[in-house]
Amino acid sequence: MPADRSTPSTGRLRAGSNPPLSAFDDVAHAVAAPGNGKVYVTGISWGASATGDDYATVAYNIRTGAQLWVRRYNGPANGTDGASSLAARGGKVFVTATAQRPRQAPTTPPSPTTADRQP
Repeated sequence: MPADRSTPSTGRLRAGSNPPLSAFDDVAHAVAAPGNGKVYVTGISWGASATGDDYATVAYNIRTGAQLWVRRYNGPANGTDGASSLAARGGKVFVTATAQRPRQAPTTPPSPTTADRQP
């Protein structure tokens, strides 16, 4: 989820100024610029074949585009996790996301006992 500063010729933000978080496509889902000189981006980022899609939140210096920090989350199922929204205030960042839960084995109901069988 790297981002370039806006350029005079295009006037828009472009991907590519920093190395990507993964070798696969990272997808930004939300951006916040709370006026503290930072911009925060969150979304989905490929973790690895063992963890699948994780969610990542990245902080950038709003003037230089320099990456300040990255936080990743891999849910308990090592499956598809993704951030959908973001809010930032007072130096704190809040992310709303989903995490895939581990699959649970189906439970088999207990067999009826002799006491349960009435003539």
